[in-house]
Amino acid sequence: AQWNSNFAPFGKPFDNKLVYTFHKYWTSPTQEVIQPYIDFSNKYNVPIYCGETGEDTNEWIDSFRVTLENAGVGWHFWPYKKMDDSRCIVQFNRPAQYDSVITYAETAKKNFADIRKYRPQNMELIKQALNEYLNQCLFENCFPNKGYMKALGFSDNSQAGGKKTKPIENLTSN
Repeated sequence: AQWNSNFAPFGKPFDNKLVYTFHKYWTSPTQEVIQPYIDFSNKYNVPIYCGETGEDTNEWIDSFRVTLENAGVGWHFWPYKKMDDSRCIVQFNRPAQYDSVITYAETAKKNFADIRKYRPQNMELIKQALNEYLNQCLFENCFPNKGYMKALGFSDNSQAGGKKTKPIENLTSN
């Protein structure tokens, strides 16, 4: 119901094994934001779960995680892995020549003639960029975002990509 954020369409549960999940992004990380879900849970005596959240600063992640945990609400932050972005547990570097893939993908193509017309001149370069992307995605080529992991409540001796993290100093470091 509305990007999994509105429980208003739901009434009394039709089965006693239901769990209700909500997504929450770009809001205040406060009790008031999750209170409607808690009220629904209490009204119908059903479990709730924050099945998707994240994509914010380490400070927001930390604050919202604590809010959810203090309210007894389970959570799932995502994503696990991103390219050139610290809003995840591990990240990987953007491959050289990857911009050529993006340029082609973003070119307006209304029909098959356009697809052929705007096809990259150097397909070997595109294949190389895509193969490098797949290689960069491999776990051993990823590196941890310590601030994000700390915001999730993970200890500073977590490992990612086969590399032991250094001690976590504060939430603003990656």
